[in-house]
Amino acid sequence: MTQIFKKTLLTSLVLFLMTACSDDKKELKIIVEPTSFHFEQTGGSKKFGITPNEPATFQSSEAWCKVTSESSTPVQAIYNITVEPNTTPDVRNAIITVSVKEHIQEINVEQAAYIQSDEPEKYTVRENLTTHQLINEMGLGINLGNTLDAVGDWIDPSNILNYEQAWGSPIITQEIIEGYAKAGYSSLRIPVSWGNLLSDDFKVHPDLMDRVEKILNWTLDCGMVAIINIHHENEWIKQVPTDSKAKENSLPSGNRYVNASKSTVTTYCSSQ
Repeated sequence: MTQIFKKTLLTSLVLFLMTACSDDKKELKIIVEPTSFHFEQTGGSKKFGITPNEPATFQSSEAWCKVTSESSTPVQAIYNITVEPNTTPDVRNAIITVSVKEHIQEINVEQAAYIQSDEPEKYTVRENLTTHQLINEMGLGINLGNTLDAVGDWIDPSNILNYEQAWGSPIITQEIIEGYAKAGYSSLRIPVSWGNLLSDDFKVHPDLMDRVEKILNWTLDCGMVAIINIHHENEWIKQVPTDSKAKENSLPSGNRYVNASKSTVTTYCSSQ
């Protein structure tokens, strides 16, 4: 009788352990969420999580859609889905296959198509623009005078902003440009004295180039037309036709000044 009891007890214990192990396996539920994403044409990154934090592998059906690790805790792992800009005129889709132990989950990724706008982009150079078209786009304008065009041998050259304030104007800020746009102005004249801090080989100072670019971008970001011109350069302009006279007056050669300055501006703009 004792032997039968022992066998019965042993059998019950084995069945209990088997049931417990089976329950443990059922409790290991892998959750991947979310499982669908929509991206705009410009692309970007979005996150998804895997719970619990178990080793996972990923396979993307498209090269423009990638998965990278973001962060993890003992409870959950966070991953990034990064999508490149869509330059095609079609909506495109990708499938990311997630494998965690025996669990396989698909994540669907959709990205909007590139739509060509009728409006010119900020940095688009348009050809064959007539004078009348340009005037219509310019509309009401305002002048950013006495700032980037200020000159004087008494100005402290240690900082390019000293020129900007030399004639009584404040340092130009993004808020000032936005204020012009909100007031109804649609174009801004930006006079520049390119000769300020000019190098011996007639190259425009990089600090001045950076400052002009910053103010230009603020203007374009407000949807305004920007007009940049040469200002207060009267002496060397007078000498453009006659380099010999420029040398006599110890002034920069007009032709060399124009060519070198133009080269500096062109090289700077093409590198941006």
